[in-house]
Amino acid sequence: MSNEETSPAKKKDVWDKLAVLGTLTSGIAIPLAVVYIGSNLNDSIKASENKLKYIEIATSLIREEPKDENQALRAWAIDVLAHFSKDVPMSEAAQTELKKRRTSIYTGGWDNTTVDVGSGFAASASDAKPSQSESTTTK
Repeated sequence: MSNEETSPAKKKDVWDKLAVLGTLTSGIAIPLAVVYIGSNLNDSIKASENKLKYIEIATSLIREEPKDENQALRAWAIDVLAHFSKDVPMSEAAQTELKKRRTSIYTGGWDNTTVDVGSGFAASASDAKPSQSESTTTK
C-alpha cells in the first residue's frame, strides 16, 4: 500500500475555506451588482426622457398666442419650464412675459437654434456679427 492511500484526507485550513467562499460569493455578488447598476442607469435615462417630453409639451404650448381660453395651460407650461430650469433659474419677470407674449423656439441643432419672441426678432448662431475687437483682429 502506498502512503497516499493510507493517510486520511488532508483537512482544509481557513484560507482554503475562504477561497471557496469568496468564489461562491463573487459568483453571486457580481451579477447582482450589474443588475442593480443597470436598473439605476435605466431609471435615470427614463427620468431624463420624461423631463424632455414635459419640456417639449410646455414649449409647444407657449408657442401659441396667449388667449383667455389657454391661460391655465400656458401657466402650467411656464411652471414646467421654470421647474426644469433649475441650473439657470427662470426669473419672475421672464415668467410674466411668457404669460403675455407668444414665444417660438425652433431647434435645428446647436448652431441653428432660433428664438422668436413674437416681436419679429429672430437670431441664430450664424447671424451673429463679430464684435469690434474680433473684426479688427481678423483684418
